[in-house]
Amino acid sequence: MAFGVQIPLSNTLRMVRTDNRTGLLQNFDNTLLQDEDYVEYNDRYYFQKIAGTDEILIQFATDETAITAIVYDLDDNVVSTETANISSVLESTSFDIYDLKFTIAAAGYYYLKMTFGATIIYQSENFQIDGYNTDNILKIEYNTSENDGILYSDSQTFILRFEGRMVECKLGQEKESYTNFNESPETLNSFPTRSFKLTYGPVPRYIAEKFNLALGHELVKVNDVEYHSKEGNEADLIKDGLTVTNMYEGDVTLQQVNYENYESAADDVEPTTHQLLIDEFTGKLIIKDSGTEYYTRYKD
Repeated sequence: MAFGVQIPLSNTLRMVRTDNRTGLLQNFDNTLLQDEDYVEYNDRYYFQKIAGTDEILIQFATDETAITAIVYDLDDNVVSTETANISSVLESTSFDIYDLKFTIAAAGYYYLKMTFGATIIYQSENFQIDGYNTDNILKIEYNTSENDGILYSDSQTFILRFEGRMVECKLGQEKESYTNFNESPETLNSFPTRSFKLTYGPVPRYIAEKFNLALGHELVKVNDVEYHSKEGNEADLIKDGLTVTNMYEGDVTLQQVNYENYESAADDVEPTTHQLLIDEFTGKLIIKDSGTEYYTRYKD
């Protein structure tokens, strides 16, 4: 039995198989956002936001050997061929794992199409390179997870940008303490904490889902600062009167990592040290410095 193609959801772009749609019932996993057509939906178009300097990373596993990767504009014109940027990460007996890494410097609207073998085709959601209002965009970076299907053999880091902001700073303490014999509390150790509420939206379901996946990784950064979340994000469908939309909004509380955690201060040059010795028999104070002895009267 052939292995086929597997493209994990944690990748930078959401990829959907598009060559096998004939006869398939539409669902949220086999349909691109721009192709969704649900009853009583007030659909809103959306472009995933990517900076021209962001490295677009797609990791996938397949037993196919003929693989192509091509970027198109929204008029289906070829913008660039990225096949040469596919590199092998791991070779197995039944399949291989690959990384596709590339950047697009020209501002515009695009999509990625990948072909495996003769017939299997995957297409990405539409994405926008630059040209958007960066004031209300958060940059999320994430890597390392045991459960997302990605092989982190080369510090693979994914980038997600979407509409949101950091609000509501919350300050607190994490203390280790005990109560002594007279019921008086004693602090063994104390750590100040700082948390923020991240709010986002409106964004489509797959962006809210991708952010939720990002929060499950060991390293998560928001605008270059590392944070940790104890819970997943709360995402709610936005309603427009009696009609629901395909857009979501939500929030999550993030605790800053390494808040008030510094390296121990130390001098670059070791300071000069002295040894003080008292000769009990002569009553003299001996100051030793770099092997030289100086005798001083301590007490007559």
